[in-house]
Amino acid sequence: MASMLKKHPEQKMEQLQELSPVLQEITIDKPGKWLYRYYEKPELGKVIYEDFINYNRKKLARVVAGKTEETGTITRGRRKMTVEYDEKTNRTYYYRDNEFFFSDDMLDVGILSQAQGFQVLAMLLENFDLDEGVKTAKKEWKAMEKNGAPESEKPYLLTMPPLTKIDALVDDMIKKTPRIEGTDMFKFDCTPYLPNSTMWDDGTYAYEDTMSWFVSAMLSMFRLYIHGKYDPGEKRKQEAIDRVRFCLNYLNDAFIGKEHVSDRMFESYGWSWAGSDDVEIKANESLKLPYGWNWTKGCEEPSLYFNFAMSEVFIDLHSTFETLIDLADVEYIRKNIELALKGKASEEEIESKKAQLEIKYKASLERAARDDEGTKTELAKMQEIFTAINGTQEVYGKDSRYAIFEAEIQLTAEKIWDAVREKFATEFYATTLEGTLTESVIEQSITNDALFNTVFIINTLINAGMDEVYDDQINYYTVNGSAEFMEAINNFDEIRDAMRLGYDKAYQFYNKLRKKGKEYKVSEFSLSFDEHFKKHNEIVKELRKAHLRIFSLMPLLVKTKTTMSEFVIKYPQYDMQMYLEHILDYRCERVVKNADGTTETKAYWTWEKDGYSSSSNYYFASALNDFYNYYAEYEEILLNAEYKKNAIIEEVREQTTRELEDTVIKELKKQVAELGEEKGRLSEELVEAREKLGNDPVRKALAGFVSELLQDTIKSVIGNMLVDVAKDIRADAKDRHNPAADGKASEKGEGTEVFEDGFRQFMMSMVRDCLYDAIQMDGSVQGEERVEKRMTKVEKTLAQDLKKALVYYALPMVGEQPSFFVRSEGGNPTALKKELGIETSKDGK
Repeated sequence: MASMLKKHPEQKMEQLQELSPVLQEITIDKPGKWLYRYYEKPELGKVIYEDFINYNRKKLARVVAGKTEETGTITRGRRKMTVEYDEKTNRTYYYRDNEFFFSDDMLDVGILSQAQGFQVLAMLLENFDLDEGVKTAKKEWKAMEKNGAPESEKPYLLTMPPLTKIDALVDDMIKKTPRIEGTDMFKFDCTPYLPNSTMWDDGTYAYEDTMSWFVSAMLSMFRLYIHGKYDPGEKRKQEAIDRVRFCLNYLNDAFIGKEHVSDRMFESYGWSWAGSDDVEIKANESLKLPYGWNWTKGCEEPSLYFNFAMSEVFIDLHSTFETLIDLADVEYIRKNIELALKGKASEEEIESKKAQLEIKYKASLERAARDDEGTKTELAKMQEIFTAINGTQEVYGKDSRYAIFEAEIQLTAEKIWDAVREKFATEFYATTLEGTLTESVIEQSITNDALFNTVFIINTLINAGMDEVYDDQINYYTVNGSAEFMEAINNFDEIRDAMRLGYDKAYQFYNKLRKKGKEYKVSEFSLSFDEHFKKHNEIVKELRKAHLRIFSLMPLLVKTKTTMSEFVIKYPQYDMQMYLEHILDYRCERVVKNADGTTETKAYWTWEKDGYSSSSNYYFASALNDFYNYYAEYEEILLNAEYKKNAIIEEVREQTTRELEDTVIKELKKQVAELGEEKGRLSEELVEAREKLGNDPVRKALAGFVSELLQDTIKSVIGNMLVDVAKDIRADAKDRHNPAADGKASEKGEGTEVFEDGFRQFMMSMVRDCLYDAIQMDGSVQGEERVEKRMTKVEKTLAQDLKKALVYYALPMVGEQPSFFVRSEGGNPTALKKELGIETSKDGK
């Protein structure tokens, strides 16, 4: 298992603390602001592959206790299995190799689960450079073997090589779509949903969604072949081509439409619309879109999901043969520029428009113009597969299956956009697009597909290139300042902003429901087959019983965001980190038992959070791939610029330092040394001056004056104050010694004690400012710290003087009641009076 990436040795964790743990897991460092550097794709592809295979094998395994005699590959009936014994657990595992189950809730294998699982593997080979990961793993394993690592520690991508598994999966998908005997048709059922149904056997019915996944899977295999990463062999390649060609014909035929469609270089198709021999199609006035936009054969009502599914097939077709299609687009647009601008623009403007065209398709033109053998081989392979599937070498010829499919997808997108453009940015639409739904209605529903409808619409519009249609008009077909130019700009802004705002609306509402614990109302999409079918009641009943759970909302939300980032938004976005966190945080979790008997919850590099689902897994993995594409396009270039800037700054700093060492710095060091010597000389002079000042007779006389002034001030203040206060103290003392007052006489003289403490504090506070000013007048005392030290010393002397002042002034006024000072000192009041020369009156006052 490879649930965690190894931390990079130079990883600076202090820079990553602001990230969540799941983001820290794949982050290497942060050069500045909010930009981070992530692990390279080969390393990421390796751990995804290992966990993806391991998770499926464990779930599909039959487990028995103890060791058996069977080992290696065995055959049971027509099914091959692998038997392995695990010494750690003392268990024998019977694996069904090269199979992917549908979900944790449905541990079954069918053409749908195989196609979805296959696309993840193909994506790892095509986009995550898994072959590089295999090379790295081989080197790591050799080192581990030398150190005595057991065979059980060998990485899964070495025990189950990706290319071998690709071979086996292609064979299995071909076997699961056999030719129907005596016909030129192939069987496409909906296993594992209805594994034992016979409704598909004679070719009357075929499940279009299975076709869409199968075609996309085979196109993934063709891309691996074109780019030299995998060779299927002639037999597999031809069998795949036959089936893809059949699917495209069937899907074209399943598209309901009565309208005459003319596009590009042909006027009519010459093929049967919607199996009209057995389905009478009538324009339903209650529907805004009665025809021309549905891919469920025999269905008279719209299905946004099937339209979305077909648009996914189309975008896979386009990406597989992108170079050929781009070259055809260049020729097509060149001609249309001449026609559209003739008489409206000058020759210079027309040539400028053509130059813009060259820039847009620069990559495809360069690939086609290269002379190296590798590129020629890729183009030759691409042309070979395209011609075989398309029925003609021409991309936009009259009989081109691709051209027909493109026209249908664009027709679908146009009809959808016409139906929703007025309110899409602010409201949710029902499945039929007949009306809108409020948030309160959705929240009060038991279940509702409104949020799915939003993302289905956005993806269909993007896959069909509706935004590019208007963008092309801006760039190529219109003259700056013309009415057509302004209309194209307005149309482009409208559809781009509507998609962005519509997505934000759906995402924010989902979060609002999640906080309330109500996300279950909108989070799962199941095909209900509630649409109206004519003459197909039996099959519809079976499909309704199957409860076809397609996927959950979160993977589609994340995939839609990454798709918009690539095709619509097209600039760096801070919130992309949040969507990366969604991708990582929704990985499957499983409680595993360690060798020491403890258990822990581990997150596998398979998806989704509440249990594996093959369709959700594909969309999450696809979203992760799209994030890395976005990262390479918009963030990595900024990161590299940041690194380059920092490197340049460091280089300049080092170079400047070296240059200054021999000139300015050397001179500065010399001056610092000289200043140090001067400082020492001045310090000696300062000591001498202070000694002189201390012996100065004027200073001594000033100090005496200050002392006398303070004494006079203290005596005057104390005398005036105590005359008033002492009377109250004496009265209080008499009350305290009057048994009639409260029956208890005080022997501690609390009033006198309180007075003495308060007096002492008051005098210290009052005199402190005078002391501070007087000390500052002393020229020998400078600096805050030194003044404070002198203050502390003087205050100690002042406290002693205050005690004496209390004896002089307080005692006579208290009379025969001794002060706290006298009592604490143990002295005799009469003796003390006599000693101090204090005379009292006869009555003691």
